[in-house]
Amino acid sequence: MTDYVVSSGQVTSGLILNSGDTETVLSGGTAFATTVNNGGLLTVSSGGRTQTTTINNGGSEVVSLGGTAGSETINSGGTELVTSGGSTSSAVINSGGSLIVSGSVDSLSFQPGTANSVTIQAGGSMTVMSGGSATFATVNGGGFLTVVSGGTAFSDTVNSGGVETVSAGGFVGFDQVNSGGSVVVLAGGTAGRGSNVEFVNAGAVEIVSSGGSAASTWLKGSMTVLTGGFANDLLVSSGGNADFPRHRSARLYPQWRDDDHLFRQLHIQCHG
Repeated sequence: MTDYVVSSGQVTSGLILNSGDTETVLSGGTAFATTVNNGGLLTVSSGGRTQTTTINNGGSEVVSLGGTAGSETINSGGTELVTSGGSTSSAVINSGGSLIVSGSVDSLSFQPGTANSVTIQAGGSMTVMSGGSATFATVNGGGFLTVVSGGTAFSDTVNSGGVETVSAGGFVGFDQVNSGGSVVVLAGGTAGRGSNVEFVNAGAVEIVSSGGSAASTWLKGSMTVLTGGFANDLLVSSGGNADFPRHRSARLYPQWRDDDHLFRQLHIQCHG
């Protein structure tokens, strides 16, 4: 068991962390191409930086307040945890790998953990928890992005076979859901609001469960609002379909043309 400490001005490259090994990257320190195997732990403290880390089965990386991680590869059984004030970017999550993003929210401060431009491959998962924020993630076929209470996700892309799930207290906005991709809004979850428009493209599906809410959605694909679900302010393009078992009120605005397509703008308050 070896404990490596990377201090200001120091650089490590190619370290391999096995069971019981640790590497702690302090302010001004940099770790390149670390491999974290079963039982190994890589910790990135405030002002520290890691790049091109590979996290294998049973290995872990923790990015804490002020620490940054870039271009990580998270393989099956590997975990990256981004806590309050930490950030990761351009990570790739492979099958069985997981990335968890959290933060702290109180009356005095807001210190989000952030994940930017993460790619989630088949079988990989990213969970955005309270105080966490994900932006510009790409969810490919078989990948999973889950946003839970207090978490947010913006400007993500969900491709064919990818799934984005919004649980109670979670919020997503300005996402692009492409053909074959799906968004599931569970009870207490919210997709779209105001200028944070959701784009559900042709062949894509959004499902709003009982107690879930969808708003400000440009709908070229399909939306199903289940009994007890809520949706309003939809822009339904030619070929788009919104399925509401029943609705409370709806106003159909005059059709208008943009880029040679006809659109119907529905300002709807509806309960499935």
